[in-house]
Amino acid sequence: MKRFLCVLVCTCTIGFGVVHAAVSDSVEALRAEYSELLARSKDADPLVDYLRMREIYALLPEYSAYGSCDRTVSTLLQEEKYDAAKVAVEDCLKNEWVHLSIHELAYIIYSQLGDSTRADFHATVYRDIVAAMLRSGDGTSAKTAIDVLYASEEYSYLRYIDTRFTSQALQSVDGSAYDVMTVKDANNNTLSYWFRVDRLFMSMRKMMKEIKTDKD
Repeated sequence: MKRFLCVLVCTCTIGFGVVHAAVSDSVEALRAEYSELLARSKDADPLVDYLRMREIYALLPEYSAYGSCDRTVSTLLQEEKYDAAKVAVEDCLKNEWVHLSIHELAYIIYSQLGDSTRADFHATVYRDIVAAMLRSGDGTSAKTAIDVLYASEEYSYLRYIDTRFTSQALQSVDGSAYDVMTVKDANNNTLSYWFRVDRLFMSMRKMMKEIKTDKD
């Protein structure tokens, strides 16, 4: 009996080790793919698949929908501290390259600093990320909702299509969560845009679990 239990424990331990190694290998493979896409993006490769890049990043341990540095950059920009904002936005981009709002901020900052080359570069990445987001749909319904990784991306997109935010509502449809944003367009028409926020909720659950684990 003791021999059987020993074999069982050893087998389970080895099995856990194999699973852990497989998960680790999977993460490393994803990180390697992401790094390759990141390098291509920084080299202004027009064929970079930003949808795939965002999907990968959302699976990596470093992804968090909350605690983004975009607020710090926004504050410095509002205070017209452009040199400090430039340092802050470049620091943000080290960790959140696929964050739409960061590229919007980078475009504004470099435009204010008179660096048209860098401003144009971030404007291009910004547009490419928008195009990638729209591959899931145009946002006019739950079925064609736009997937976001950060809440601020919703507002960046609404600015991109030249609309003015008026209200927001959280909806649940077929097991997915959505931010439904009501806006006014340039002709003062009322429109609604749907953004799927499942990844934001998954990130929140992960964060709460980590906080609970730390407390335990």
